[in-house]
Amino acid sequence: MNDNLGVDEIITPFEMQHLISTLDKVDIALYGSKEWLKHHEKIEKMNNQGHRNALNGDEKGMVEDFVTGADSGQNQVETLIYDLLVTEAWKDNIFPRVKNSLAKGFSLKSYMLMYHEATVINLLEILMFHREAIEECQDSVIELIDYCYRKFIWLMNLGDSKPKDHTGKELLDQSREDEIKRQHVEIQFSIAIICISIIRFISDNLSNLNIPVVHQMMEVNDIPCILIPLLEEKPWIRTNSKGEKEVYEDQKWQLKKDAQQVPKVEAQIWLTIFSLFMCGDAQRKYEVTTFRKSNLLRLRKFMNEVLIDQIPVLTEMLRSLEELSMIQESTIASSNPFVVQVLPEIREGITKGKDWKEIAEYQTKHYFELSETETKEEMKGIMSLYSTDMLEDFLDQPKCGHCGKEAKNRCSRCKHEWYCSRDCQMRAWKAHKKLCALLAESIKNDENSTKKDKKKQEKTESKPLIQEIKKENEPVKNYTQEPQENSKVEEPEVAKVEEVEDSKISENKKPIIEEVKESKIDEIPESSSPDTLPSNTEAKEVASTPNEHDSGSEAEGEIDFEECD
Repeated sequence: MNDNLGVDEIITPFEMQHLISTLDKVDIALYGSKEWLKHHEKIEKMNNQGHRNALNGDEKGMVEDFVTGADSGQNQVETLIYDLLVTEAWKDNIFPRVKNSLAKGFSLKSYMLMYHEATVINLLEILMFHREAIEECQDSVIELIDYCYRKFIWLMNLGDSKPKDHTGKELLDQSREDEIKRQHVEIQFSIAIICISIIRFISDNLSNLNIPVVHQMMEVNDIPCILIPLLEEKPWIRTNSKGEKEVYEDQKWQLKKDAQQVPKVEAQIWLTIFSLFMCGDAQRKYEVTTFRKSNLLRLRKFMNEVLIDQIPVLTEMLRSLEELSMIQESTIASSNPFVVQVLPEIREGITKGKDWKEIAEYQTKHYFELSETETKEEMKGIMSLYSTDMLEDFLDQPKCGHCGKEAKNRCSRCKHEWYCSRDCQMRAWKAHKKLCALLAESIKNDENSTKKDKKKQEKTESKPLIQEIKKENEPVKNYTQEPQENSKVEEPEVAKVEEVEDSKISENKKPIIEEVKESKIDEIPESSSPDTLPSNTEAKEVASTPNEHDSGSEAEGEIDFEECD
């Protein structure tokens, strides 16, 4: 069985079964180790393939393998829930102690350590959509409900700290510590939104679950009462730097085009409350106290014609709320002696008796503060997991970096920013210039580094025996002479072109806008499908603007980019 697949490769059902059957629980002390990295690789593969299957409506086989454990004989959905709680405990207790060490290392590893929780919850979202996955692991579902409740509390207390949109300059000016802090908030936010979907799936199957699960949902965590304040706060809606309303949908922030349309996340909450409030079994087990009654009646102010037209089932719930307003409630909840509460033992077992300071020091020394050679090897292993091809099925058409419309042209210098037209490129150049230069320099350094590594590898390779016999009497200097660092062979062609352009700029002092107009745009043929994201080799590129020597014309005020905006 091939265990060295990249996450971008399609996994066959037999390979998926092998990955599921070999999925093991990893102790929190090994978080970030080589063993954990292999564990993360498995989950990344399964999550990626799971989303491919979900897009094609062919995930039932995978769900069955997770429930039965394939060849392992154990329910691997419970293993994923265990891994989710381990990651949460690590981020709560160890991450604050090691984040300074992570800030000194390469950013991809620190991001991967934080994002692992999002990967696991994303995979669980696919599994929890199916009733059999919920019914076959009800004890672990209690742990999952308790986990989601903690995320809702975090989301409700977020306030003004919700993820914000940042300009390229702001991102460049961020320190590594600020970058990790920003990434942590963004990841936690996406996890909390996914938890809303998971709770909705569990609530839809509440009538098929045992009494302890219903008790955990309705009495212990009181999910209906925690969701109502979220409807009032609406953390999934924000105002960007341009004063435009954005809504968080499909795991990304996008412009809210229709002010009357109910966001998907908000609709999920309404359907969850409807299932919990209108379910017969849940109603009998949910004692309405004075606090709960006042909390539920707060929903009436949102239930207008616009909302009910989009979610018609709420008509019945509005009628029930009106009846509730006339019912006499009890002041305090009475305890039921016949209900046996199942305590969340998994999380307690993970955190009990742990010396977090000792574990953090050990992980810092052995996993996060590595030598240069170890760091390079680890970087190569992590980078091999990810590629642009992996995302082709999940990415939208590239958007223009200035106006937001669909784009078919890309900056040829940094190969990062997309534009729909030459006009938008010129308008965005002032803001894009600094980032473009840094990205272009990074690409150039990577190319030079690759060339040097390739030459060193060629030198270290053993020479054919016949060649050694022929040249054994030649001077040693022919074999040991190092190439000059400034040799013309290693000098990139791009640098030569830029030198020529720089000399022309110094002689003619052309304004920026004229130089941009003189560059060429290679249009993508009309036959290209707009629904497919162009690959690196197929994408057409917009010729980049001049290099740093053009700053003088900007200082002279020949071009006023603010007016273009």
